[in-house]
Amino acid sequence: MSRSRMKLSPDFKAKVAMAALKGDQEADLPIWVRQPVTKFELPPLPLEPKQVLLNRNNAVLAKVEYCEWVD
Repeated sequence: MSRSRMKLSPDFKAKVAMAALKGDQEADLPIWVRQPVTKFELPPLPLEPKQVLLNRNNAVLAKVEYCEWVD
């Protein structure tokens, strides 16, 4: 389970780019952010990610804080 936390207006909704990275391989997928804390499950991916990046291309003005990966 992953989550994102943002300061949002009550009617905010945005598709945010997420990337799963492993070496030179990557899988891109969108997630919808609708609330200040948005929880989501990673779907099946074609690779086991070593790093997951939210808002990869800075398409949404937001501050993203990353934490250590927890199994």
